[in-house]
Amino acid sequence: MNFLKREFDKFAEEHGTWRLIGHTVMKNRCICYNGNEANPKCPYCFGLGWKYYWYLTKARRSQHGDSLSSSTDKVELDLPFKINTLNLKYYFKTECNINIFDFILEFMEPDDRSKYSLYLVTNDKPEQGEYGEPAYKTILANKVFVSEDHIYRALEKIDIKNLEKV
Repeated sequence: MNFLKREFDKFAEEHGTWRLIGHTVMKNRCICYNGNEANPKCPYCFGLGWKYYWYLTKARRSQHGDSLSSSTDKVELDLPFKINTLNLKYYFKTECNINIFDFILEFMEPDDRSKYSLYLVTNDKPEQGEYGEPAYKTILANKVFVSEDHIYRALEKIDIKNLEKV
């Protein structure tokens, strides 16, 4: 293991906060997908049409957003919901499966599931350490504006206490 990865992993464990990640491999369609489109009110996929697998991980997030309009890595997305034009940078361990179109659910208070923000991953990039080995992942994510009812219904279906921790 390279030095930068080892130091980042240690930093993430000590100073990271738990994030709930919805990961899709984009091979399995959601039950709401009818062959042409997904239901925009679906609590499983939020209208994207993919099946999501949820897990917990520790990560760090930047405090300030960067404007998508100034980003050279801008990704054009056709979405069934609105997203904030400011993106946030997250830093994850390389073991985390997180890609474009995955979700990050961030609770404002660790034990209070009623205050949260939902983010959509719009760009991902591994950061290289020694010998060209990935040391950590930098993720750009944008806040998603969907109905609170959609997220509450999704949270009801996720057994957070028994999720895998990466």
